Amino acid sequence: MAQRSYWLMKCEPEAYDIDDLARDGVTSWEGVRNFQARNLLRDEVAVGDGVLFYASNAEPSGASGVAEVARAGYPDPFAVKKGHKYFDPKSDPGQPTWFAVDIRFVERFPQLVALATLKAAPGLERMEVTRKGSRLSVQRVTAEEFEIVCQLGRGGGVAGAAGPAPAMPAKAGAPAAEAAEMPRAAAPRRAAAKGVAAPPAKGKRPAAAKPAAPPSRAAGRRAAAKPLAAKAASTRPAKAATPAAPAKLRATKPRGQAGGGPARRPRGPARRGAS
Repeated sequence: MAQRSYWLMKCEPEAYDIDDLARDGVTSWEGVRNFQARNLLRDEVAVGDGVLFYASNAEPSGASGVAEVARAGYPDPFAVKKGHKYFDPKSDPGQPTWFAVDIRFVERFPQLVALATLKAAPGLERMEVTRKGSRLSVQRVTAEEFEIVCQLGRGGGVAGAAGPAPAMPAKAGAPAAEAAEMPRAAAPRRAAAKGVAAPPAKGKRPAAAKPAAPPSRAAGRRAAAKPLAAKAASTRPAKAATPAAPAKLRATKPRGQAGGGPARRPRGPARRGAS
């Protein structure tokens, strides 16, 4: 029995993804137009081989599941189908240029194994997809690399891999780091309430007082004019009050002897209410 081989096959999620394969069960892997990848499909990919389904040109790119080869290489039917996006006018049906394979759904990973994770995982340092400039849509994968990626996709760790940072213990209110800083941060407020200058925080220098901004020219002129005006006002003699003019009285003539009665009193001031 031939030894099983393993492959990584790339596809853009917008065209076809692992969920589409899970729905379809089996699909053809066509449209390969690179001669090196074509040679692998035509000559080496065999029924039963394991396949890492890889989402390329995605955010992020990475391995999303597992498939297996259901049919070995055969002429790509779309290469000679006019009007199809994979049509190649130079392809001869008698001597086909391009080949395809069929793959079958096996497993969808609970979590995508991103390219960054693949690059950081021990044991995958020589994996082709982690190399800079690796663009081949069909790539060889060793049995060890295949197993490591499956472990990562299923949520299992890899020996020697850096795990996620431990979570902080849950606490009502602020996190522990914030709680440790709160007494220090609250000290200036408590000191200000008591009218006492708070000591500077540990490890920090007290802030230097900022110099006052110089007064503007207009403000300086106004400030200089105020003492001069006050000095002039103090040396100026007080103005004497002008005495009020006496009310003019109209002279009266005594009545004639034929008139009788007392003489008429002089008229008071013209303004009403004065006495």
